[in-house]
Amino acid sequence: MIAEFVPLLSVSLFVFSWLLDPDKVILGKNSLLDILTSSFEQVLMYTGVCLILTSSLTVLALFISRFKDLKSKRPYKTWGYPFTPVIYLFLNMWILFYSIKESPFESIIGMAIFTLSVGIYFIINKKYITSR
Repeated sequence: MIAEFVPLLSVSLFVFSWLLDPDKVILGKNSLLDILTSSFEQVLMYTGVCLILTSSLTVLALFISRFKDLKSKRPYKTWGYPFTPVIYLFLNMWILFYSIKESPFESIIGMAIFTLSVGIYFIINKKYITSR
């Protein structure tokens, strides 16, 4: 008899703890708003453009860090460097180009989300650094 209520109790505790975290509430509200006001393809396009931009900038940072510090020992080695990262960047830019060509509105929204996120990061980071 009690075993029937254990899954219900665990789900209820999870939902209750999730609701107490304000960050998750804001994230959930924004995600729900995006899903309710857009089609799945649009949400997928926003997310895809943001992922392409972040992963491309991460790989670009590999080149920048290696160029800035030529003499340091590399704790992490990239297989096929510099060819595989260059191919990866080329393919990502090709995907981004065709995403913009096929769905310009959704791609611009995705880039705006990315740009806004980077701006918020630097604003928060600047406030954090000045408060230390």
